[in-house]
Amino acid sequence: MAAQTDAILVVSFGTSHNDTREKTIDRIEARLQESYPNCRIYRAWTSDMIRKKLERRDAVHIDSVQDAFARMKKEGVRRVTVQPTHVMNAIENDKMCEQVRLAEADFEEIKTGDALFVTEKDKEEIVKILGEYWSSVPKDELIIFMGHGTSHEANAVYDQLDESLKAE
Repeated sequence: MAAQTDAILVVSFGTSHNDTREKTIDRIEARLQESYPNCRIYRAWTSDMIRKKLERRDAVHIDSVQDAFARMKKEGVRRVTVQPTHVMNAIENDKMCEQVRLAEADFEEIKTGDALFVTEKDKEEIVKILGEYWSSVPKDELIIFMGHGTSHEANAVYDQLDESLKAE
């Protein structure tokens, strides 16, 4: 059987909570595999702290972006689409983009998708989707959106999203 030469590298911050990973990252990766059956799906997490914690606690290895590129090269992948699950272009996304630049010479082609919240149109679509979801929540329940924040200039996204959600 010939090696798959096209791959999708799904890059996430990561989580040390297995139940959360199953509901989020695992589902995203599974949907991508269903949508692109001729591509091999690879996983990389940008958080060194989370990856090290999983190694210590669960003896589970998750590749860094650099490790995933090395593995893909070794396994004969020639074309890579990198899709981050990051919410915004902040520190972790910048770190990923630097690793992509360093790997470009090893592949015929590397394409990179955007984080979730990049353009004004992204914001409008997110607010619309959340607004539709919001309308199905019983009046006696609350929805709380929480982000961990960042020292990166992208932190302004939180204020923009807050204002747009309140307006909706």
